[in-house]
Amino acid sequence: MTLLYRILAALGFFTRLPFWRIANVPKEYFERVVPLWPLAGWLTGGVMALVFWLCSYILPLNICLIAAILSRVLLTGALHEDGFADFCDGFGGGGTRERTLQIMKDSHIGTYGVLGLILYYLSLYAVLNAILEVELSHAIFSCFTLNDKYFPVFIPILFVSADSFSKWSSSNIINVLPYARTEESAKNKLVYSKMTATEQIVGMLLGFLPSLLLLDMRYYLAIAFSFLATLILIRYMFKKIQGYNGF
Repeated sequence: MTLLYRILAALGFFTRLPFWRIANVPKEYFERVVPLWPLAGWLTGGVMALVFWLCSYILPLNICLIAAILSRVLLTGALHEDGFADFCDGFGGGGTRERTLQIMKDSHIGTYGVLGLILYYLSLYAVLNAILEVELSHAIFSCFTLNDKYFPVFIPILFVSADSFSKWSSSNIINVLPYARTEESAKNKLVYSKMTATEQIVGMLLGFLPSLLLLDMRYYLAIAFSFLATLILIRYMFKKIQGYNGF
């Protein structure tokens, strides 16, 4: 039951699906949910992969990319986008630690948040479309024929692996940085517990397993670069607000 509660807490936090109908999860299970964040990435990335595959029967593949991205926004309730916009506003407009935290707690979106989201989606679509073009150019290795056109099987795998790995990367922030606020001032009145050694191993396995299907050194190098970017971000967050602000 403990494991079930923690899984439901992870899936319920990251999605709008009614997992609360299965069981009423006590608060303490949300506090220890971090190691299972990558498992939520399996679900959100899997939905993106499914939407991309279904849309590919009737739509051009570049439109399928947009549909897949939109499905994630709807599934998560724009949770990630809201946090990213808060980060851009706070770290872009806050000159001091106190001012940065104050801006990030404000539910209104500012100029930095708007610009951040625009650049984020432009970059996301541009990168995915570039990968799509590369995979189609090597169709004999990475695609199969679907309705007389090539379907890149690599893209759905990428959705799942990227989502799970990114959630594992962000989970490491919990163990490295302290919470920048108090529990009473937190948006969800919750402070996550640091992971044990066993939990770190479980989280790492859940985050990395889908990536084993990529079978391409270029993308393993991209994974290494993204983890390096996470470490740089952690250092920047510590310098700016001496901790993390929540998720």
